[in-house]
Amino acid sequence: KIPQRNRLHQFKTENQHKLNIFHQNVDRINNKVDLLNHLLSSLKPDILVVTEHGQSEEKLSNTRLMNYNLIASYSRESNLKGGVAIYSADALDMEIESLNLDPLSLPLVCELAAVMVSCPKRKNSLHILGTYLPPSNSVEKTSEAFDILSDALASFSDKHSPVVLVGDINIDDFKAKNGI
Repeated sequence: KIPQRNRLHQFKTENQHKLNIFHQNVDRINNKVDLLNHLLSSLKPDILVVTEHGQSEEKLSNTRLMNYNLIASYSRESNLKGGVAIYSADALDMEIESLNLDPLSLPLVCELAAVMVSCPKRKNSLHILGTYLPPSNSVEKTSEAFDILSDALASFSDKHSPVVLVGDINIDDFKAKNGI
């Protein structure tokens, strides 16, 4: 069952174009495609960010969501679960480009996928950074994850464009406070 705690986020461009972005942690997508398709048919987001899809790149590229195209993704090579995927709606009237952050992603520490969305009538673009930080991270790994996120943000070519950071970012505050 897919939890319903996630929210649909809306962003307006200067020309009042709305861009609806939805995030869902699916905890392995292979047996939840029908549920996800049903949810997408009612919410109709422009951009979908999925975390913990648990698929190889090949299997993920063959996973079909109705009326959505896979634009960017990261998959773990040898560990179960994890991963990030970004889909765009077929009807999206904006240009969307995959940004390769695979060299920055580190399995079980910080997993990333990113896209750049451009509206034809705007000069700048919007970056969407999909992120998964596993819950088992130590304080040291969390610090390393923040370094990776910082490097990812610095890699975006247009420094004046807004960035939407979306995903499943697990930080154990208890460990940080107690130095564990």
